Amino acid sequence: MGWLSDQNDKADTLIREVAELLVPAGETLLGAAYANQQSTFSVKLFVLGVTEQHLIIQRVDRKWKPEGAVVIATPGEVEVGNIFSEGAQWTLGDKDMQLRFTARGEKYKLNILGGNLLENVLSSEGQAVGLNALADFLRRAKQSWSGLAKSG
Repeated sequence: MGWLSDQNDKADTLIREVAELLVPAGETLLGAAYANQQSTFSVKLFVLGVTEQHLIIQRVDRKWKPEGAVVIATPGEVEVGNIFSEGAQWTLGDKDMQLRFTARGEKYKLNILGGNLLENVLSSEGQAVGLNALADFLRRAKQSWSGLAKSG
């Protein structure tokens, strides 16, 4: 194993430990990933966990220690704006590299490693599994919102 894979394995372990502590009773963690949200003068780090029924969002510090309150949301509580520009024919800027959604009233514009050939090489297997679980959850959430819009 090389240095990069060793570091990825350490990060996977720490991320999974944070997410597993937050899983609601009776559910199983399907995957966990990390992301960041940039603003003008700072970067916020997040651990994202996905279970069968919930998205878990926990802000963490640079040593993967939880900061602030956890957000645990069902697909019906997540309004999806963007999943790496899925479905868009042409985009400019950061949008095609971000997950954008609102969960329980809080807006997120998350940059996350993985999702294309180059980034998958740089990320770990755990990150790839977590990102796939997260994207699947967001697609379900998007469908539940579009279903509400059609019936409402």
